[in-house]
Amino acid sequence: MTLKYSLFLLAVCISFGLSAQQQYSVSLDLNVVQDDRIKVVVIPPVGLTGEVEYSLPKVVPGTYSIANYGRFVQDFAALDAKGMRVASTKVSENTWKIERAELVTSIEYWANDSYDFEKSGVFEPAGTNIEEGKNFLLNLFGFVGYIEGKDKLPYTLNVNYPEALYGTSALHRDSAAPGFDRWTADSYFLLHDSPIMYAAPDTASTMVGGALITIHSYSPNGLVSAAFMMEQVTDLFEATRVYLGGTLPVDRYVILSYFAEGDDFDRGFGALEHWNSTVFFLPEMPGEYIAKEITDITSHEFLHIITPLNIHSEEIGEFNFSDPKMSKHLWLYEGVTEYTSHLVQVKAGMISEEEFVATMKEKIETSLYSHNDRVPFTVMSENCLDIYKQEYYNVYQKGALIGMCLDLALLNWSDGTYDLAMLMKDLSGKYGSEKSFKDDDLFDDIEAFTGPEIREFFIRYVEGAEPLPLEECFDFAGIVYIDEREVTALSFTGAAFALNPESGRLVVVQTDEMDAFGIGLGLKDGDELITFDGMEIDVTNYAEVIETYRKNHKAGDQIVVVVQRTDNKGNSKTVKMKAKAVEKTTTVRHTVVQNPDPTERQLMIRKAWINN
Repeated sequence: MTLKYSLFLLAVCISFGLSAQQQYSVSLDLNVVQDDRIKVVVIPPVGLTGEVEYSLPKVVPGTYSIANYGRFVQDFAALDAKGMRVASTKVSENTWKIERAELVTSIEYWANDSYDFEKSGVFEPAGTNIEEGKNFLLNLFGFVGYIEGKDKLPYTLNVNYPEALYGTSALHRDSAAPGFDRWTADSYFLLHDSPIMYAAPDTASTMVGGALITIHSYSPNGLVSAAFMMEQVTDLFEATRVYLGGTLPVDRYVILSYFAEGDDFDRGFGALEHWNSTVFFLPEMPGEYIAKEITDITSHEFLHIITPLNIHSEEIGEFNFSDPKMSKHLWLYEGVTEYTSHLVQVKAGMISEEEFVATMKEKIETSLYSHNDRVPFTVMSENCLDIYKQEYYNVYQKGALIGMCLDLALLNWSDGTYDLAMLMKDLSGKYGSEKSFKDDDLFDDIEAFTGPEIREFFIRYVEGAEPLPLEECFDFAGIVYIDEREVTALSFTGAAFALNPESGRLVVVQTDEMDAFGIGLGLKDGDELITFDGMEIDVTNYAEVIETYRKNHKAGDQIVVVVQRTDNKGNSKTVKMKAKAVEKTTTVRHTVVQNPDPTERQLMIRKAWINN
């Protein structure tokens, strides 16, 4: 008998031994993959009688979209002690009704993964992957379910896995042996909220503010290591510790990173937060091309340790996986988190004030041009699964701007002595990880910590549909916001560009609206920029190249551009082209610049906001 087989039998025996208790015991064998599926064996809690329903989630927290994870379950069977089927019926996309539950000793089925499931529609960081012998991304809500009404019972998860791999999770690892792990969770919520990734053991760890932070990277071609990721974000963790007052409200945090190869570049890149961990799904390319994205995404996801971990409503604290109700307060969960993810970086000197303000400017533009700014944010939040699902992305745009305006309003109201971080600390003290607030009470609770002026802010700009007071709030800190102005500057061809993920260069993807400069150069669709005005140009420096070009030249100067051009037969050549620089007058919206003559009060608030 092989060791792996012995361990699998041990896991099953443990499962049966523990089934005398009020808990679930689940076994997964990652050594046995059939048709891109793995077997799931669930030993349910004792004492079940009559009809019961076994469900996988329709929605999970943090996604704000319907996923229907029951779609990935096949060959479902409820079995008695003799291995005979107990009558069961699938009654919905995610639920099976089991008759005579008192006879059931196990529930068994095969689970497919979402990554290879045609048109799964599942956001990749919330998805599942089964790649035999290489990678198993176990977002456990895609594999394990619960008996309705019994979701608060403990779970034991036994996993047999290929010994060349290593498993990482924020779950408690109760025991381990070569090729075998036993994980435990106090409830289904904690189980679902704690993904596990098994992959080659590429990990890195550090201690920050009393918390052990671990990164596990799966990069098929070795382009992005866990050590590289840690280099990008170590300063960020320290900056977050300082922003939160010196300590972190968790003792462990895990980042599971899946880097997708070129064939998967049409996937949904991003991350999904969990209370003590996060899952990244990013394109695999040389690390320097995505270093900034790694830092920004890590900052956002890590700050979810504040909200919703320590500040959350009943809709999240008592989340209904089958029939979820959405909270009004996405401005808090996602918006404030997104805003703060950039704020901690500028406060720590990781980015400049100009970069921070430029990010806020970009959010203003995206919010106004791509979303319906006239829908009250609380209304959009409550209805983000259906009526306003197309508006959800605005939580990262207008939601962040709500956070910024609230921060500035608090600093102005308090003469620079009370900011958003202090408000979050007060709310965390009132609630904490174990206590939920009532959705309708939050604004009144904030008023109790602040005053009627701040309550009025929420009435007008969050519950109401008035446009955010950007000009007024920026002015508190000596920043000038101009909605519209005319600007004359040297043009940058007028062509539209996209990123070549392999080289990091900019590629011309549309020439329909090229201006005289672009036409004079003779740019064509597919041209890949190599140098512009003698400077090498790619996705990492194109803004600086354009700024230098405009600073050093005037209209009529001869400009040289070198591109790589590929013909219809796939033959590539380097093309050098020249044209005279052309001035172009355009209407510029949403200018955000520093006031050249700020008052002492404005400087004081600016320092409290982003300079300290």
